[in-house]
Amino acid sequence: MLSTGRQPAYMVTKAARAGIPLIATKAMPFDSGVEAAKKTNVCLVGQLRKEAMLIFANEWRVRFNKN
Repeated sequence: MLSTGRQPAYMVTKAARAGIPLIATKAMPFDSGVEAAKKTNVCLVGQLRKEAMLIFANEWRVRFNKN
């Protein structure tokens, strides 16, 4: 799921119930969203940019190409 806003716990929980394994947003997530992502095995990516991103939870869901 792609988002432009901060991710609170209730949004992460809704995504998890819908079976969405990864949420990427250009904003910083709320602490409650990070905790919810960890508990529900949702990968939470914030500060998404062309050149960089921060993975806040469940980084095992992301595979990097090291070319």
